[in-house]
Amino acid sequence: EVPERLAHADELLTRYGRWAVQSGRGGTPYTVDRQFIREADRRESLEAYQRRRETALRELALTVIDAMRVQRALARVPDRERIVLTVLYVPKKVPPREQLRILRIPPRLSRERHLNGLRIFWNLHEVQR
Repeated sequence: EVPERLAHADELLTRYGRWAVQSGRGGTPYTVDRQFIREADRRESLEAYQRRRETALRELALTVIDAMRVQRALARVPDRERIVLTVLYVPKKVPPREQLRILRIPPRLSRERHLNGLRIFWNLHEVQR
């Protein structure tokens, strides 16, 4: 659903969300762990599981400077769009669809705010460079 010109913003926010979860909990993002639990069920060796998990976590790595740059740009996004971006990109135990329902944001409006928020975020992020 994300236009190609906003794909980098989408990827950056995804990495930021995982970084935020990892930093806040003092552990690893549960989304990455969930991905590897399914694969570990295939009875692969523990060493292979650990190697693949560490590689995935390294790929998600975001430096503190990059994370702060993302955070500053995200903070300047208007509230309506920022709320939707936060729900979609910062993993929580409650699924995003349920969070949006609780916030009374219908799917059509969330898609609209998502794309607008990505555009605004990306413009703000690029201005900071």
